[in-house]
Amino acid sequence: MSYEFNERENQVFFNAASTMKTIGILLLILAVLGIIPALSEMKVQELVGGAVNIVVAVFLLRASGALKKVVLTEGDDIGHTMVALRALRGYFFIQALQFLVVGGLVVFAVLTGTGVI
Repeated sequence: MSYEFNERENQVFFNAASTMKTIGILLLILAVLGIIPALSEMKVQELVGGAVNIVVAVFLLRASGALKKVVLTEGDDIGHTMVALRALRGYFFIQALQFLVVGGLVVFAVLTGTGVI
């Protein structure tokens, strides 16, 4: 059984895809611009952060492309939507890991700075 989204629903997908693509491209550019000087100075923290941001940008761009296919193709709207949702799941998983790592480092720094550890 195939389902096709209507024109109004397609507009929502199109707008979401466009926004994700813009953010993905900007994040990719910023990540590369951050990695270039980090490479010359071998700053591991900035290299890792830049690499993570590149992966996050790729997930956003994949989701964007899949949502754009919902609008531009016929016959597999649900399939394209599922591809986009899997890419977004990866995006949010990486973001959650970043928050946990950074949060853990902040807590560690505070505990160390106050003499608790």
